[in-house]
Order: sequence, then C-alpha cells, then structure tokens
Amino acid sequence: MSAAAPSAAPVRPTRRRHARVARLAALAVLAATAIGIAATGETVAAFQDPGAVSVDLASHPLSLQGVGANAHGQLGTGGRGSNATTFRLADPAGSLPGLVTDAAVGEFHGCAVVEGRVYCWGDNATGQLGNGTSTASDTPVPVSPNPGDALYDRVAVEVAVGSVADGRGFTCASVIAPSGGMEVYCWGDNYYGQLGIGGKPHQYLPTLVTGIPFGPSTVVGDLSLGIEYSCGVVDGQAWCWGRNVQGRLGNGTTESRTTPALVKGDAAFEAAQSARRVTDVAADGVVTCAVADARAYCWGDALWGGLGNGSTAGAAVTSARPVAVDGASALPSSARVRSVGVMYNGGCALTEAGEVFCWGNNSQGQNGRGTTGGSDAARPVKVGALAQPAVELATAQEAACVRYGDGRLACWGDNRRGQLGRGTTTSSGAATVVTMPSTRPVLRIVGGAGSFLAVQGY
Repeated sequence: MSAAAPSAAPVRPTRRRHARVARLAALAVLAATAIGIAATGETVAAFQDPGAVSVDLASHPLSLQGVGANAHGQLGTGGRGSNATTFRLADPAGSLPGLVTDAAVGEFHGCAVVEGRVYCWGDNATGQLGNGTSTASDTPVPVSPNPGDALYDRVAVEVAVGSVADGRGFTCASVIAPSGGMEVYCWGDNYYGQLGIGGKPHQYLPTLVTGIPFGPSTVVGDLSLGIEYSCGVVDGQAWCWGRNVQGRLGNGTTESRTTPALVKGDAAFEAAQSARRVTDVAADGVVTCAVADARAYCWGDALWGGLGNGSTAGAAVTSARPVAVDGASALPSSARVRSVGVMYNGGCALTEAGEVFCWGNNSQGQNGRGTTGGSDAARPVKVGALAQPAVELATAQEAACVRYGDGRLACWGDNRRGQLGRGTTTSSGAATVVTMPSTRPVLRIVGGAGSFLAVQGY
C-alpha cells in the first residue's frame, strides 16, 4: 500500500475540546498506572505522589519535547539526519492538534496520544504509523484516520513502539473499549508474531490482540515493546508475545509466540501472577523485566550482569523465566520497587522511596555511578547524585532519565547522539539536571533506542 498519508488539520482550543479533555481525564482514571498520570477533571497530576506537579490542562496545554537520535524522523520534528543535542519541540506547529497525555519513541518511529487519539510519525515500511499506508512521514499523522477504522472512535490511553530492522517497526496501544473495559490493538510489522494476532501478515491499521481475555472490567496497566516482541500487564498479569530469542518472553521456552502467553516464573513470581499483583513490564532487545509484588524480576540474556541476579557467565547463559533481581544490601528485598526500565544488557529499578538502582553493562555510564567503561554490575548499584527522590524512570538503550516531583529531569549514560539533552555528545555516568526549553514542569518522560520524549507544559 503506498497511498499518500492523510494530513491532520490543525485544531485550535475550543470549549468543546476542553469538554472532551474532561471526559478523557475521567476515563484515564481507570488506567492511571498505565501512563503514570492520575487525572481528575481537567487537572493532570504526575504520578500519585506527595508533592507531585499538577497542571490545569484547560489553561496550560501540553507540548512534546524530543532529544537524541532522529535519523528516521522518530522525533517528529519535520526533518531527518540531524540529531538534537538539547530538548526541543517535537511537534511542529499545528501537527499535534491537542493535549499530549502519552508518548513513545523507538528506532524508526514515534507516537503520541493526543486527547484520546493516537498520532505517529517516522518510517512506515510495514505500516507502523497505522494510517493504512506504507508512506513515511516526518510529521505526525493520525492512526485509524477514517470512520470505521478500528481506533477511530476509541479513546486511547497508552501507546508503545517497537522495532525490527531496516525501517520496519510496530506499534500497540491500549484503549477504552465500548464495554467500558480496556483492550490492546497493534499494527505494523508482524514477521515474528509481535502483533499478537496469530500468523497474519503485516497490518497497516490497528488490529485487536487475540488470546487475552479482555472484558468489561479489564485494565491494561502497562505496555512495552522491544525488538521483535511485545509485553503487557493486563489485569495484574504479565503477558508477552513475538520472537523468543534467549527466552525474552519469559514463559519457560525459547519458542516464539504469535499470540500472547503468560509469563511464568518461580514460586514467588507465580504467586504474584495468580494474585494479579504485577504492576509494570519493560521490554528491550535481550532483557525483559517486570515488577511483581513490588520486587524487580528479569529474564533473557545474563551477559554483563543483565539480569541483575549476580550471573555474568556469558552470552550463552540465559533465563527463560523471571529471576529476582538481587541487590543484597544495595537493593534489599524489603525495598518496594515501583517501576523498571531495561537497557542493552542491563536495567534499572525505581523504588517507592524515589531511589534508583541499576545493573548490567556500564560501557557508557548507564549504571549511574559516575564512571563510564568497565565496572559492569552483576547486581544493582545505587545511582548517585540524584538531587531529590525520583517519581518516574525512563530508559533508552544505554541511557536513563528520571523525573523529579517538581517536574525537572536528570539523565545519565550514553550521550553519543545527544540523548542526555546537555548540548554535548559526551557520555556521562553522573545524573545531571536537564535544561528544558521552558520552565514548565515535565509531566511524562519516555525513552527508546537512543531518544527521549518529554511531555511538558507550554
């Protein structure tokens, strides 16, 4: 399919729009954990933490700022080939017609949720922009653009993006279903079954994921897409599907799945699955992690300590089932983990106390200990130099950022594509506060494949 992608006409703020925002905010309460934002009326509060920042959406629309890799137009700035070294506006004037409540960025494309509608941009070789074509777009285009398309009349809550190779990518979104519960739709490349729709070909429009028992009370708590596979938390249980190299689907096998399968771990993880107490999942390339009963678990490749359980026995050593991240005194089992992020052969965990611990490869300082190169960590180490407790964590291949309760960002790790937003391309193992384009607070930070996107007030 090669028809020209439809363009989005600019929509200016209206009373009708603000009424719709209020309706979306009320619906978003159902899935607040999915986007890290709790909504009441027209006010969005970052997480649900004491001292969290709040913004009146009617008075202060939200903007999307991007930094880092942009070779495929994944930042949505209207061009390619030049990588930003400071955060800048990622939505050209009029191209995102409303308030941004969630975003995602990957190796080949990016997406955002704008007042319940999904918009995507970048490469589109296999339909990952979801507009019914294979035409790339350096500026955002609406997913399901025509009446009758699957998501045209659905309210989207979260969007996630994944990659395959050579411009091929895929996308998933959680939406409010007519029944009142939530569902997951995916589109784009399906070579390895990562869309979760069986052995069907690539999809140029959103298609409902099969095999998960969606119902009128279903809550999709989180979505995360990696390289050739997908994971999600549905009603407190972790599911994964797609390519299963190195056991990254976490179901005890290395067989790929074209439909979702429950993640299966040790007795403690299984107890959390049965009790529906899994709250977060993070997918990447060779390591997948989740939070179950407020503990971090990882599975996949153990090279460079990527699982955080002390194992560094080499590339051939993998775990096809979740293993508990074991930090001993650095991250004791008594610490309650809120969320996890994964990087290339490693990961990080954010605790309810606002501390961050990282493990695995430290070639670019991604462990946050102030050093780069060597000193890989087979068990979690505490990230130093955080100015205050963190309320949100985002990772992007070999870099990480946190959001503070006052709406500021601090980042560390790989900076070869300017993804730390410091105005340089020098990597750093020290967390440093990022200078944003305006003093408005950041309400959401997401990362992927060498780029970060931040939702910030104007």
